[in-house]
Amino acid sequence: MAGEVSRDSLLASINHSRNLFMLTGLALMLLFAAGFVIYSRRVITRPLQQVIHLAEQYAAGNLRVQLETRRRDEVA
Repeated sequence: MAGEVSRDSLLASINHSRNLFMLTGLALMLLFAAGFVIYSRRVITRPLQQVIHLAEQYAAGNLRVQLETRRRDEVA
């Protein structure tokens, strides 16, 4: 007894699983990338905005203003 089964019908569930896995991976990658962008913007731009404000105060003649920070990196 010999029967024929099409190759496409055998691979349909495998292709579906592969596509679902790839879409899930893409969604996770985009989520992590967005989180990294938000985090890095927050960590870098906030201290720089404080420095810009400090420089503006100095330019306006207020030399008594100080910048309080606990950071110990290049930005601080």
